[in-house]
Amino acid sequence: MFGKLLFRLAVESCRRYHLQEQDRDEVVQETYSQVLDPTIVRFDPHRGNATSYLRGQVQNAAQKVAAALTRHRTQDDPRLANTIPEPRSTPLPSELERRETAAFVMQLAPTALRQALQLLHWEGWSMQSVARHLRASRFTLARKINHFYQQMRIQLDPASAIN
Repeated sequence: MFGKLLFRLAVESCRRYHLQEQDRDEVVQETYSQVLDPTIVRFDPHRGNATSYLRGQVQNAAQKVAAALTRHRTQDDPRLANTIPEPRSTPLPSELERRETAAFVMQLAPTALRQALQLLHWEGWSMQSVARHLRASRFTLARKINHFYQQMRIQLDPASAIN
């Protein structure tokens, strides 16, 4: 029963994201991978029914598969070669510069935000897991992080405030 439901949801999601029939198995496989991943939020009957939870997981998997296929097709198709951005003309900062900038930014971050940034970037947690750990909405947390990043861009590069 579980497999039939996942297959039916995968058919719907493949249509939604314009994936081909052969991609359906990959969507189902990615869904199983997500459902079994301990860092992904588990089913909570207080938030909805099991079908809705699985539909969300299948749609996330379909988005991942579609994004991976787009990247792969863009790299392989010579007609799309001119759509790939050119390499940066400015040199990348050195490792020391990156470390110093990261330390400076972390000092400016409020305590809760600093903890969230550490879990996201150093520990590799997902936004959803960090929000659950901090007992916050992932949407609110994402907005706070994006606002903080924008402030840091302006402070570190005043020319970016013009854009």
